Amino acid sequence: MTKLLYAGAMTAYSLLITQPAGLAVLAVSVCLVLGLAGVGRAFLRSVARYLVLLGLFLLIIQGIFYQGPSTILWDVGPVSFKTVGVAVTAGMILRIFTMVASFFVVILTTHPSELVQALEQAGASPKVGYLLLATLQLSPEMVERAGRIIDAQRSRGLHTDGSVFLRLRGLVPLVAPLFYGSLMSVEAKAMALTARGFFIVGRKKTWLQELDRAPWESGLRLLLVAVLIVIVVLRVAGWV
Repeated sequence: MTKLLYAGAMTAYSLLITQPAGLAVLAVSVCLVLGLAGVGRAFLRSVARYLVLLGLFLLIIQGIFYQGPSTILWDVGPVSFKTVGVAVTAGMILRIFTMVASFFVVILTTHPSELVQALEQAGASPKVGYLLLATLQLSPEMVERAGRIIDAQRSRGLHTDGSVFLRLRGLVPLVAPLFYGSLMSVEAKAMALTARGFFIVGRKKTWLQELDRAPWESGLRLLLVAVLIVIVVLRVAGWV
């Protein structure tokens, strides 16, 4: 829950702060947290290239079309590339990086079952916890199931390599088994939950393991909330 509060607070900070220096400080702080958590390389492998592509796309769009008083960097015919677009793009990328990285801290350092357990113990509905857990597990399950289906289709002589047309044609036999397999998986999970009394209300649950809570977490939560209040006051005053 402290990690979730941290991710939510960093998202709020990045949305409230407008100065590039403040956004840069937030991005650097998230990088430090990723490094201390030992998940910096995993984050870079999974997200960095997409952020680079997004940054290039935003730089082109904002640099050309953003309107406002600015210095023109260069002209290409009727198209002008402006400095104000670069500044706006930098702010957007820093915000996106801060938000994505802060939530990746939660995802890469917390097991989904522990996250759901913490939410339920905090008072959230078990159905909300199940929806969150199913969402977090959906992507890995779909990738694994798709790989098994492709291997099975290849063993039956299906060609999935080659030209773009062959690859697109190879997707057709993949869709139906993947769709029906996902439905069967959802039905199996629903039956398992029903058999374990998931839909019974009014009964107190017991847990196989108790989640440890460090003594410093309460202080960190208060600090995150206090910083949020300070940033709101500074934003109203026009200083950030």
